[in-house]
Amino acid sequence: MTTDKERVTVYLPAELKARLEEISKRDRRSLTATIEVLLIEALTARGESFQE
Repeated sequence: MTTDKERVTVYLPAELKARLEEISKRDRRSLTATIEVLLIEALTARGESFQE
């Protein structure tokens, strides 16, 4: 699979990763997609603009 997205490695506490996986499963998204959505929401909440 080819993508134009950048790869980022992050280290998360096990409890946070587990919670993100729960959200992903509930929303029927991959873990990566869930993290991307939550980061965009966080930027928006802070008044930061984001364009794909």
